[in-house]
Amino acid sequence: MGRFKWYFCTRHRRRAGPWTRSRLLRFVQRPFNLDSIVCISIIWTIMLPATTGISVLPEFLESYTNVPMEPVFVNTNSNITVREGGRALLPCSIQHLGTKKVSWRFIEEDKYLTIGTMAWSPDDNISVEHVKHSEEHEDWTLVIPKVKKSHAGLYECQLTSVAGYHTNVRLNVVGPPITIPDVTLTGTQFVERGGQIQLQCNATGGMQIAEEIDWFKDGNIIEGSNFKDYVIFTYRSFEQGALVSTLQVDRAGNQHAGTYVCRSSDNKLKDIVVQVLVADSSNVKRGTVSSNHSLSTPIHQSNLPIIIGLMATYWTIIN
Repeated sequence: MGRFKWYFCTRHRRRAGPWTRSRLLRFVQRPFNLDSIVCISIIWTIMLPATTGISVLPEFLESYTNVPMEPVFVNTNSNITVREGGRALLPCSIQHLGTKKVSWRFIEEDKYLTIGTMAWSPDDNISVEHVKHSEEHEDWTLVIPKVKKSHAGLYECQLTSVAGYHTNVRLNVVGPPITIPDVTLTGTQFVERGGQIQLQCNATGGMQIAEEIDWFKDGNIIEGSNFKDYVIFTYRSFEQGALVSTLQVDRAGNQHAGTYVCRSSDNKLKDIVVQVLVADSSNVKRGTVSSNHSLSTPIHQSNLPIIIGLMATYWTIIN
């Protein structure tokens, strides 16, 4: 039957010459039968767009092509790493969503966080950013503004009205939180001569741990043979997110007194003043008596005449 219909159209075309717009209109105005309807459809959908450059697909044929398509999750990053205190964006991109609803669930605690654009966790300020790129493509991104350690785990983006349609995103949280770069300097400020000086400088904050710490004394960098009395050792503390440097002098002398400065690679610095105390060996500690002094109480000169008078009176009486 199909071969006959096509033959009918081609036979009529060979007999009447090439199709034109006027001939097509005259052909359409003729009494219809099944063969003429099929022929018109073939000519209308295949030949006419090629000559006119416009789409003329009949609406009754177009309606048969609008079949709803199944939703599809677009491949996105499924492993997100955020520093503690930062902002986490968990992607969920869908095609052919239609009228279905999107929800986010925290699998670790088996609780729903959002349904559509409605948030179910107001305490954490969790929300959803909905961006519709086209009729067939939209994003439903879960937003956690200030990430905590407790937010780490597996999340699920799912369609509430379709069983089995879901995709998972894992959130990794690293710490400590990002802060403004800074340094702290603590340690010995007063030391007796011969004692130990120990200073500690901590460089913290920034996007990453500081690269190095430099030490200065009275404006001169501590390095080389002129500062052989100083011992400096440095290590990284990943728990504190800090670079820690310690300066040490085992036997302090007068030359070690002065102003010390530590400077991080972020150009943050702190200073501290160290004083070396010198004890006087001739000083006598309180509560002690020198061996060169008598244990008897000394006689004050103002009491001497009274004592002589008493002795003379005593001598007269006994004689």
